[in-house]
Amino acid sequence: MTVLKTRLTPALLVRDLSATLDFYQTLGFVVTGAYPDAAAPTWAEVTRDGLWLQFHTEPPRGTPPTPMFSGTLYFYSSDVAALADAWRGQVMFAWGPEQMPYGAFEFGLQDPNGYFLGFSDACD
Repeated sequence: MTVLKTRLTPALLVRDLSATLDFYQTLGFVVTGAYPDAAAPTWAEVTRDGLWLQFHTEPPRGTPPTPMFSGTLYFYSSDVAALADAWRGQVMFAWGPEQMPYGAFEFGLQDPNGYFLGFSDACD
């Protein structure tokens, strides 16, 4: 049986790559790749704490022409409160930080493209 690797990297369509990279750099992500060049990329990758996200400005063949996602990308942390404190005043919170009815302590952000990012302590 073939085994999947432990890395999942969302590749997300964005409206404005520069604004998107600025937002994620505010969250502490580092740009690790840009194509065709760093000055005017149409694709870029960011990473933080062993997590990767990729962004592109052209929709892949057969996909919708505008950014869309009907869910939330969740990131799990051992100290959600510290993340919220570090980002308070730098980005707007979509919800929380709060104790959720299902037991997780979490908060959410919305990036410049409308993608929701959840930050939670419930990963066990």
